[in-house]
This record gives sequence, C-alpha cells and structure tokens, in this order.
Amino acid sequence: MRPLLLLALLGWLLLAEAKGDAKPEAPCCQEGLRAGGSGSLHLGRDFTVLAGARGSPSPSVSSIPRFWIPGSDNLLVLTVATKETEGFRRFKRSAQFFNYKIQALGLGEDWNVEKGTSAGGGQKVRLLKKALEKHADKEDLVILFADSYDVLFASGPRELLKKFRQARSQVVFSAEELIYPDRRLETKYPVVSDGKRFLGSGGFIGYAPNLSKLVAEWEGQDSDS
Repeated sequence: MRPLLLLALLGWLLLAEAKGDAKPEAPCCQEGLRAGGSGSLHLGRDFTVLAGARGSPSPSVSSIPRFWIPGSDNLLVLTVATKETEGFRRFKRSAQFFNYKIQALGLGEDWNVEKGTSAGGGQKVRLLKKALEKHADKEDLVILFADSYDVLFASGPRELLKKFRQARSQVVFSAEELIYPDRRLETKYPVVSDGKRFLGSGGFIGYAPNLSKLVAEWEGQDSDS
C-alpha cells in the first residue's frame, strides 16, 4: 500500500501534524509489528501504521469493516500512555474506526524518569505485567502491545490476526536496526542474515499466557531500561 493512498484513506484522522504535538512522556518505538516482513508501513519519522501490507490494494472507505468481525473478540490491544496527547487521541480514533478493543495503561501517572537520564522502559514492563496477570490463563486470547503516541491502525483485527497466525509463532516482536538504549547489550543478540537484528518494545503480539510468562519475573525499577 503506497503512503499517499493510505494518507488519503486516513486523512480525516490526521487533525494535526505530528511535529506540532507535545513531546510524549514515554519513549515510542518507530518500528512497527513485523509478521512475514510486511506487517507495518512507516510514514516518515513521525508515524508507524500497524497491519498495513505492502503491495495490497487500497480499500475504499465503504469497504472497511465497522462491524463485529469473527474472531476479533479474541484480540486485545494494550498500550502505555501516561498523557492524552494528540497522537494518543489519533491512535484511539483509528482503533475505534477499525473496531479494535484497546486498553490504555498508566493514564494519569507520572513518567518516573528524569529527562535525559534513562529511557525508563521499566515502567512499561511494570504496567504490562500487572495488566497481563488477569489474562494469564486465557489460552485463546491474543494480545497486541503497541506504542500509541506515533501509531495508527491501517486495517482491522481480522487482517492483523491473519498475519500473526502466518508467522506460526506464539510471540512475534517488532525489530529494529539499532539497539536502544543500552549499546552494551548488542553482543547478546545473534547476527541475522535477513530482517532486523534487535527486538523492540514498540510492537509485539502473542498469546496471553506466553506474554504473561515473559514478564512474570520482572522485579526491576521504573527507571530501568
């Protein structure tokens, strides 16, 4: 899907340029969900669009589902947002348009990191761990965790679930070209011949019990990266 066609489709969602938005309190990953190499579309530096497949035809507004989709009840979107920025409101509008169920974690909390000292990823893990505890035994539930200050949805739950199942994995992570914020961990990642090497926290999807196990033993601080 070409960016210009996508922008035409979602133009009504973009009520303000990203450069005019307030800076988010929580760091946002600019890489999107990867499933089979075509799970995201990047609109410059400011936005990541989830679930848009490259090369697929651009749907008309009338063809986009606004109704219940079989299987979509088994998908829940979690995100961390400490403030309702304009970017977060755009994220919510795109989720509502495509009929995603979303739950925002941490709204109203202070972002417990001094600017310029740490990325503060530990706070995201703490919030995610608590949210996943209530879903740890739901084997049929698929959970997508995504950033929300610079992310829009480009298709519905059925398309996203299709891509996830095509990956034939219990958990699929986004990947990035550079490791952030601790470059000292670079050697712990295996070198890859295809795709990008480093896992990113800006977008990952998996079955609820598997994601819950990933963070169950987390006992770090909010300021940990």
